[in-house]
Amino acid sequence: MHRRSAVLAFAVAFGLSAAAAPALGHVPAFAADNDDPGNATYVDDPAKSWSFYDRVDANESAYYRTYLESGERLQVSTFVPRDGGIRPGFVVLSPALNGTEGVPSHVEVPDGYGARVVEPAASGGVEYEPFTPAALYRTAELNATVDTTGTYYVAAYDPDRAAGAVGVVVGYRESFGVGEYVTVPLDRPRIHEWAGQPAWAVYGPILLGLLGTLAAFAWWTGGNDGDGDGGDRTPRSVVLAAASALYAGGAAGVAVQTAVAASISGLTAGVLLTLGFVVVPTALAWYLLGRAVDDHPPSRARRLALLAVAALGVATWAGFIAGPALVALGAGLPGE
Repeated sequence: MHRRSAVLAFAVAFGLSAAAAPALGHVPAFAADNDDPGNATYVDDPAKSWSFYDRVDANESAYYRTYLESGERLQVSTFVPRDGGIRPGFVVLSPALNGTEGVPSHVEVPDGYGARVVEPAASGGVEYEPFTPAALYRTAELNATVDTTGTYYVAAYDPDRAAGAVGVVVGYRESFGVGEYVTVPLDRPRIHEWAGQPAWAVYGPILLGLLGTLAAFAWWTGGNDGDGDGGDRTPRSVVLAAASALYAGGAAGVAVQTAVAASISGLTAGVLLTLGFVVVPTALAWYLLGRAVDDHPPSRARRLALLAVAALGVATWAGFIAGPALVALGAGLPGE
C-alpha cells in the first residue's frame, strides 16, 4: 500500500511538471485535397502555432490561407520527416505583393496576387520534436510583419516537382487548448504513419503494451475461482484493468517512438521532456493494475485517487482519452 502510494505521489509530481510543458509545442493538424488555392486549408488563428502534416504530389503544391490584419506577424516554416528526400520551400501569395518573379510554374497564383518565394535552404540538421515524438528536418522559414490587411496564401512546393510528405508550420504562439488534449493522443500514430513508418512499427508496441497488461491482470486474478493472487474480478476491476492497459499501451508506443527519434537526433532536453509522457503513464498504469487486482470496496480516498489518475492521464495524454474516461467511470462505480 505504501509503495503504491509512493508511486502515485511520484506520478503526480512528475506529471505536473510534464503537463506544464505543452505550451511549448505546435498543435498537430492534418491537411488533404488542398492542391489548389480554391481548396486551400484555412488557418483560422494564424498566431497560434499549428503543425500541419501534409504531402505534395508530383508537379503539385499544398495551399494554405489565412486572414491577417496590418501589423500582424506571418510566421511559416516547412519540414520533412527524413533527410535526403524532397526538400520543400514555399511561396507567400498576397494582393499587397507585386510581381511573380521566381514562382515555380507548378504554383498557382490567384488573380490580383503577387508572390514572395522562400526557397529551401541547405540542410540545417535534425530537430527533435518532443510531443509527437519525432526527428524532423526544417527546410525553409519566414517570419515577417504584414503591412496590408487581407487574405494571404502559402503554397508549399518541391523545386524538383517530386512527391512526398511535407510539414507546414503556421504561427508562433505555442499553446494547447482543451480540444488538443483530446486529439493529440490519437494524432500521434497518424503522424508516424505520415512519416513513412509501417503500421506494425506504429501500432505493434501499443498493442503489446495493451495485451501484456491484460494478460498480467488475468494471471494475477486467476478468474473468479479464487486461484489467483488477487481477488475476484468485478465490473470495477475489469474497467480499471482496461484503463491500465490503455495507459500502458500508449506509454509503450511513445517509448518506442522516442527511442527511434533519439537515435536520429541524439539526446536532447526534448527527449527528457518526452520521458515524462512515458514515465508518468507507466506509473499510472501500474497503479491502476494494482487497484484492479486488489479491488477493495471504494472509499472516498480511493475514489479521489482514481479521479486524480484520470486527470493526470488527460494532462499527460495517456490512454488515448478512453483510458482516463474508464478510470473516471471506475471511480464512480458502486461497491460490490
